[in-house]
Amino acid sequence: MTEQAYIAVTNTGYVEGACLVDAEDSQAWVGEMESTGMAIQQLPMAEAKALLYTQVPQATLEA
Repeated sequence: MTEQAYIAVTNTGYVEGACLVDAEDSQAWVGEMESTGMAIQQLPMAEAKALLYTQVPQATLEA
């Protein structure tokens, strides 16, 4: 299986950060990002890296 990562997406679709799913502190990171109002999505790491600090299309946010 490919390595997975979480991405944190603002309400405007900007990918603000990423964290490996298997990271020791990933659940704490997810909680912190959600507490600031960001949406969390899980993607393959390569895709997450490509999206980091970019604007995500609205259709991707609704998937």
